[in-house]
Amino acid sequence: MIDYIYMIIVIVWVALLVGFLVREMWILMFAGLIMMTVGIFTLTNNFTGVDNLATTAFSFLHIGVGFYVMMRSVEEVIKNE
Repeated sequence: MIDYIYMIIVIVWVALLVGFLVREMWILMFAGLIMMTVGIFTLTNNFTGVDNLATTAFSFLHIGVGFYVMMRSVEEVIKNE
């Protein structure tokens, strides 16, 4: 059975892709926020069956990408208004 965290990760990456394709900054902001939340969640609760170092690297990747996407989309919203 698939853990729910894997489905949430797929949904977040799909939302990120849709936000880039549609150029909707609000979708990107929420996707970045949820991506950072998923990264923090996976830091505290490891993936089942995955090495701790790989989980930590994956978590920091999600936190970094989520922070970058959220800050860039906030900057675009402020610049356009």
